[in-house]
Amino acid sequence: MAEPPIIALRGVSLGYGANPLFEDVELQLLPGERATLVGRNGCGKTTIMKLMAGVIEPDAGELFLQPGTRVSYLPQEPRFNEGETAWEHVAACLLYTSDAADE
Repeated sequence: MAEPPIIALRGVSLGYGANPLFEDVELQLLPGERATLVGRNGCGKTTIMKLMAGVIEPDAGELFLQPGTRVSYLPQEPRFNEGETAWEHVAACLLYTSDAADE
């Protein structure tokens, strides 16, 4: 029997205003798999990461996280506070985290 995915996007669509960014996205990662998002600027890579981390919601479709799965998102353009170390900044960015165990 196949293992269920750790994370899956099913029929996910998202747009800004009348402009769709993507439609009917299907993606799943199984235990032990690794993935890389590659594409041109503005094609939706960061947006997909925000969806998986629960920072934003899709217009349509669903996000599935295996219970206990944790997704973190580090903003593309970090803004450091005065005197903040890189480690402190990354730790603070864990606020952008989805933890399926808490849902």
